[in-house]
Amino acid sequence: EAVVRDNAVGALSRIALSFGAALPLDAVLRAIADRLPLTEDEGENAPALRCLMQLLHAEETRAVAAPHMPALLKAIGHLLAGGGDGSPAADAGPRPCPLDAECEAEVRSFLVWAAGQSPQEMQALVMDLPRGREQVLAVLQAHQG
Repeated sequence: EAVVRDNAVGALSRIALSFGAALPLDAVLRAIADRLPLTEDEGENAPALRCLMQLLHAEETRAVAAPHMPALLKAIGHLLAGGGDGSPAADAGPRPCPLDAECEAEVRSFLVWAAGQSPQEMQALVMDLPRGREQVLAVLQAHQG
């Protein structure tokens, strides 16, 4: 069942945050990144995003986490665009970001940090986003201005 899968990804993310380099991070991060964004239990996106963002930020784990940056950005774009399954809502109104304010602030800080690390690569990844490109670009532009 999809909600159980989403809960398992959230639990695996919390374990990776706690035990980091003691785990086979390549396999663990692939298991997390391949399932993003989580759509049945959107609350589990927060630990998954935090896990990937923190491991990308840390120098000692950046190399193993770097291949998962496109999946992380895809999930961030999806969530900043309102989450859900991506289909138009019955009420046709925009959905708010399903992340809590603290996680959303962490995401915004991460985006600014990542853009500072590799601006051209980040720009290319953002332009390839299937959903949420405008929201991610708005975060980056707000920081520049």
